[in-house]
Amino acid sequence: MAGIVQKIRQIFAISKAKKLRNRLAAILKKLNPSGKNIYQDKTNLSVEAANEQKNELRENIFEILKNTNCECDKLLNYIKAAGTPVHYLANAQKSLAFIKEEPGLIYEQKGFEAAYLSFITERRLKFYTEPMFIVDKKFNDKYTMIHNFYRWCSMKSGLPGFEYEIQKKLKEYIRTSKLNVKGMNLDEVESLQQAIQRDQEASEFVIEYIQAHEAPSDIGEKTKDNNEA
Repeated sequence: MAGIVQKIRQIFAISKAKKLRNRLAAILKKLNPSGKNIYQDKTNLSVEAANEQKNELRENIFEILKNTNCECDKLLNYIKAAGTPVHYLANAQKSLAFIKEEPGLIYEQKGFEAAYLSFITERRLKFYTEPMFIVDKKFNDKYTMIHNFYRWCSMKSGLPGFEYEIQKKLKEYIRTSKLNVKGMNLDEVESLQQAIQRDQEASEFVIEYIQAHEAPSDIGEKTKDNNEA
């Protein structure tokens, strides 16, 4: 029975990652209907150096997952040791739904959202909060953890796309499938594209990890067929 449950979780995780990836691709099409690569990473690195940085990041994450046996508690301890607060709350899903967030990585927040987060985690009011993790006391969703951990590592590595206003716009689209780009300047559009790419990279990593390390061949074939469809 445990093996069947694990397979179901693998299929669900891959499907969820691919669904998010496809929704993000829809934003890119809105931002750039021609499909031409008119935006680049907002870094001082060349394209080759940027790709090398991302490849090195992926290898480092694979190594960390291997060393921790991909256990949520160990990964959260790693995150905490690196200086990012980790908060365990009872009914985290319900508490975070109030500000339209989900358990896992919460990017920097301002205003009401920051005040709410600081109250439920520290019992005080602040109108700015740095990135943090908030999870249920019994959190054990490995695939969500991998997705969150990849994004966190990308952010800590200094990759672009994690700015407050841009993440706010991206979260709004993912939640409502509506995106208003009117009034956005080129830098903002470029930053939004970077945010999309970071999430796409995280989704691709989840798929790759499952298929390479856990998914039996029949799951790999099913997800391959879904992707082609």
